[in-house]
Amino acid sequence: MLWGCTGRTIYDSHNEIDRQGWEAYNRQIFTVDVPRTGMYDIDMFLLHDNDYRYRNVWLFVDYMSPDSSVVTDTVNCVLADTYGRWYGGGWGSYYQYEQRLKEGVRLDSGRYEVRVAQGMRERNLKGIASVGVRVVSCPDNEVLPD
Repeated sequence: MLWGCTGRTIYDSHNEIDRQGWEAYNRQIFTVDVPRTGMYDIDMFLLHDNDYRYRNVWLFVDYMSPDSSVVTDTVNCVLADTYGRWYGGGWGSYYQYEQRLKEGVRLDSGRYEVRVAQGMRERNLKGIASVGVRVVSCPDNEVLPD
């Protein structure tokens, strides 16, 4: 479970990955309209199947702000322990993994893009079913000056 801002969710969406695999060049794009300047948490979700071959997945996450500036993070999502037991909740042959990307980050009002690409050595990564992003406003998120 993720802790941090427990206020109002302003964005929550996921993109399904093609069953043939996640191509390295295929960025998952999430467009987030931030209604007002304030403090926010940004979380990411992965749904993977039981046949996923690795215990982690490397991701390249781009954050494009309304002024078109881009910040890129490299994120290592550890999906299983050293014994191969999956983290996260599961149902059937699927497991959902959650990870905080940004906590208490100031976002100005406007349209942002979060772009997620897989950064594994395999050009076509199999076993990831979907990728999601959620943005939550922090409680008592007073309006900050733009």
